[in-house]
Amino acid sequence: MPSLGSFVAGYLSVDMTGLCSLLNNAQSHYNCNRAGTISNMGPPDLPNFAYSDSAFVRLLENYRDQYDYLVILTSVPIEDNFFRGILTATP
Repeated sequence: MPSLGSFVAGYLSVDMTGLCSLLNNAQSHYNCNRAGTISNMGPPDLPNFAYSDSAFVRLLENYRDQYDYLVILTSVPIEDNFFRGILTATP
């Protein structure tokens, strides 16, 4: 069963433990885990206080070996799309 590491970035208020529990109790094909909180991303690297995909990838480098997929829930703009957030753990 593929593992899914979930993160919260920014000031988004989400109960990730509860969300993972809900997803794991559903008939899911993934094992969802609360991986951590990203509280400081540093200065934005794109205009309009946005962050590039590569900024998120750099922050999650240490988790690539632990999970098959990495999911980030955020309220901050991400390059090209506000709702883009699933990064595969393999390059």
